[in-house]
Amino acid sequence: MLELEPLFSRMGVGSTNQLELGRADIGSHLMLTPTLVVQKRFHDQVWPLFNQVETLAQSNTLLATARDELLPKLMSGALQV
Repeated sequence: MLELEPLFSRMGVGSTNQLELGRADIGSHLMLTPTLVVQKRFHDQVWPLFNQVETLAQSNTLLATARDELLPKLMSGALQV
């Protein structure tokens, strides 16, 4: 789909920077879709990575909060290492 984006952008009609694509325009292009087996295998491989990204993002948020709370105390001398 991403490879077709420039083509679809050129096919858009309209004005004031709000282009629209007709259903027939999109439907006239062949798009390959993997079999359900391939889709499931892909999902099984990729889903754990999405979970890991979410977990790491949460950890980063907690670490940033801890840093923001500790740094002023370290700089003022209220907390010593």
